[in-house]
Parts: sequence; C-alpha cells; structure tokens
Amino acid sequence: MLSYCNHCRVTIRGSDDICPLCRNPVPEVDCEGIDLATVITEEELCEDVFPYIETMDERHLAIRILSIISIASLVISYLIYWLFDSKVNWPLLVLVGNGLMWFLIWTILRKRYNIGKTIIWHVVSLSLVGVLVDRLTGGYNWSIEYLIPILCFTALLTMAVLAQILKLEKANFTIYIITGAVLGLVPLAFILFNWVQMIIPAAICVATSIIFIAAVLIFHGRLFVHESKKRFHL
Repeated sequence: MLSYCNHCRVTIRGSDDICPLCRNPVPEVDCEGIDLATVITEEELCEDVFPYIETMDERHLAIRILSIISIASLVISYLIYWLFDSKVNWPLLVLVGNGLMWFLIWTILRKRYNIGKTIIWHVVSLSLVGVLVDRLTGGYNWSIEYLIPILCFTALLTMAVLAQILKLEKANFTIYIITGAVLGLVPLAFILFNWVQMIIPAAICVATSIIFIAAVLIFHGRLFVHESKKRFHL
C-alpha cells in the first residue's frame, strides 16, 4: 500500500493513513499503470514500515501501585492521628512526603540525565536549606526531626521506583542507591546524640536505609564492588 502526502510531497509505504512527518491525513495512491517491481517488491510493499509499538505496561503498573501506596499511607496516617490522639500531624507529614516523591518522579521523568545524582543533590540542598531556615526561625528542630528523615526516605523510594520504571542501568544506579542509603543513616546520629524528641521519622529512615544497603549488597554485591573499584580507581 502506498500513500502520498501533499504537504511533505513524499510517497509513504505502509498501512498508516497519517503522514509520519507532519501527522496530516494522506490519501492512498492509485497504483494502476505503475510498475512497482522497478521500485519496490510486493513483499516490501505489504510490509508495515512504521509498525505499532506497544507501550510498556510495567511503567503504568508501577505508577498505579505507587498511587495506591500513597493513598494508603495517607489513610493510615489519618487513622493513627485520629485514633491515638497524636500531637504530631501525621497526615500533613505524609502528605508532604508524598508530594515530594511525586514531584521528584515528575521532574526526573521529564529529564532522565543522571537521575541518581540529581536526587541526591536535591536531598542535600533541601536539607541544608531546611536546617538554615529552622535555625533562623527559632530552632524548633523540625528540620532534623522531620524534614531530613522524610527527604532521605522519599529519595530512596523514588530511586527504587524509577529504576524499575525507566529500566535504568544497574551498574550506575547501585552506586547512587548506596550513596542515598548512607545519607539516610545520618538521622541515626540525631537519635544517638539525643538531638530529637520525635524519633519515629528518623528510626523509619534509618531502618529503610539499612534494608536498601542489605538488598543491594545481597542481590548486586559483585556489581557494586566492581563499579566502585572502577569509579574510585581502587
């Protein structure tokens, strides 16, 4: 089947009724009187040059699962806040964490270059800004009690999700996940030195970081060691 685009002035081979260049509808060419054998074989004529490529359902599935987790975390946090009469506004904290995670996913899906490094720099810069603002506004320790643990936890979860969605190279991403997990161990110092009164966010962040480090070393230990030696010239 042949079609002709009047806008681009090109002949198009295949079953599409839309020009792949300008996306305008194209009429089918009348092939009577044309010796197609001198130009194209019958087999090539029947072949679809621009086949339909199915989208990756895995990406959509990961986004849907993450959406369910986000909604479930909000519902659970509200139940905890309502049933136990907590002084901490857990729904607000979970909402902020979910917002940060979805913002990171949205921005990184649009710009895929050096994703791991981008996330880590976001965590470090936002943490430093948060600590500075906390000091300037009276030093209520909300930056080390809530902000830094939430940022580290969100970054780890975001990197793990994006690694599955974007099918990123494991060699590079194991380095960034380990780096992010090590940053996630920083709140452990807040607990050990009694700098925080609310230890739950820091404890969750530290536990998650340990799990991520263990998972990387168990499943990709050799790859991580090889990549570390190559990067640091060991």
